[in-house]
Amino acid sequence: MKPINKKVLVTGATGFIGGAICIELKKKGYYVVGLDREYRPHLSEYFDEFIGTDFASTHATLRLIEVDPDVIIHCAGTSLVGPSIEHPAEYYHNNVTKTLLFLNNVINWQKRKPNGLFMFSSSASVYDTNSVLTEEAPKNPISPYAKSKYMVEQILESYEKAYGLKSCVFRYFNACGAADVLHGQQPEATHIFARIFESMQNKEPFVLNGSDFKTKDGSCIRDYIHVCDIAHAHTLALQFSIKENKNNSCEVFNLGTGNGITVLEAIKAFEKVS
Repeated sequence: MKPINKKVLVTGATGFIGGAICIELKKKGYYVVGLDREYRPHLSEYFDEFIGTDFASTHATLRLIEVDPDVIIHCAGTSLVGPSIEHPAEYYHNNVTKTLLFLNNVINWQKRKPNGLFMFSSSASVYDTNSVLTEEAPKNPISPYAKSKYMVEQILESYEKAYGLKSCVFRYFNACGAADVLHGQQPEATHIFARIFESMQNKEPFVLNGSDFKTKDGSCIRDYIHVCDIAHAHTLALQFSIKENKNNSCEVFNLGTGNGITVLEAIKAFEKVS
């Protein structure tokens, strides 16, 4: 692959989605700089540089100046709904307070890179679940996790109007799958496919919580999107990032298939091919 003369910094670069994005970027020929507190050796070949630190640390600030990327993709954050209800302080601190600190550095970065683009990993959980989920649908984030994501979206909108920060927000639906087989969800992950796979490996029954929803089989409906499709969406956005944002507001895109299936259907499909 011919190298692309564009340097991309990815926070949360060794996480499930961040890692998949780095793999896709590297395949497309971008210069990839990964930033994460945790280093995972299986991803090393997809980083041209790796910064082992917290994205809001002083070290990260200094390295941002040194690296001077063309694009920043902010995937770092805490991302589970249940724990956010039990420990909201952690989620508001990690996802909002620290992102605010990081954005102060991003503003200075974009003064040097007026055509630079800041991408933010948000969530479809910001929506009112009773709405048709287009980007303009009513918002009603319920969990502290969802609220923290929506808070950052609102901050980005304000920062674009006040400081000219060019940003792009992706609202992910239910990410699943693996990138290049080697990079997927961790064995201890609480996401449904990781839990199904683990229960099958251990020959243990899978416990499905929630069977009284108003659906055809009683289980709730989810829109599952492959993590490689999420990663590909980011590279597509990079290709079109030169286009002028005429609305003077941060651009927002849903990342999902648009076709929901019930959790029970997903379980049966998984068992059928496993």
